[in-house]
Formats: sequence, C-alpha cells, structure tokens
Amino acid sequence: MARGRRTDPTAAILAKVMHEMGFSPAWIAELSHVPRKTVDDIINGRGPWAEMPRNELYDRTREQLKVLIEQVDNSSDMKVMERLQAKIDKASYMEIVSTMSALADIVRFMR
Repeated sequence: MARGRRTDPTAAILAKVMHEMGFSPAWIAELSHVPRKTVDDIINGRGPWAEMPRNELYDRTREQLKVLIEQVDNSSDMKVMERLQAKIDKASYMEIVSTMSALADIVRFMR
C-alpha cells in the first residue's frame, strides 16, 4: 500500500505544541499547512505519532511559539487601543459602557 507524503517532524511538534496551548485542530491545520486528518492523528497519537519524544526540538519550538504569540498579542492590543482612543471622543455613553464591559470580560478571561 502506497503511503502519502510524510509530515516533517518539526511540523508535527508544532501541531502538538499548538494543541497543548489551546489552538483548535482546524486552526492548527490552517496555520501549519498540515492536512487536518494528519493534525488529528498527531493530536490523538495515532499511527507513527503514538510516541512523540519530548526533546530539545520540542521544548525550543514551544518556547518560540509562546514568544511569537505574545508578540502578536501585544501588537493586536496596541492596535485596539489606538482605535479606541481615536473613537472615544465621538462615542455615546452606551457605546463607552458596552466597550468597557467587553474589555473587562477580556481581562477576566486572560487571568
């Protein structure tokens, strides 16, 4: 039986780390360019992915991904704050209250 294209072990580690960090399988497949079925196999430890070692590559990939996510998060935060500052003077009372409520929910979620 012919096998399909083999997945790079680095991409497999990336998929596993992203899953452990809370990414959905669909997002992992889209962002890592690994087929969804392969992502599911990696996450669930099926086939050759049953025993994935936790080695230096795994740890390094995890740390690099954390740093990248934090950088994107900080960049997004700054963009949101700039947009809010630009619109706050023209906002109605209800828009301000609604925005503050949403921001409070986000802060609670992040803790």
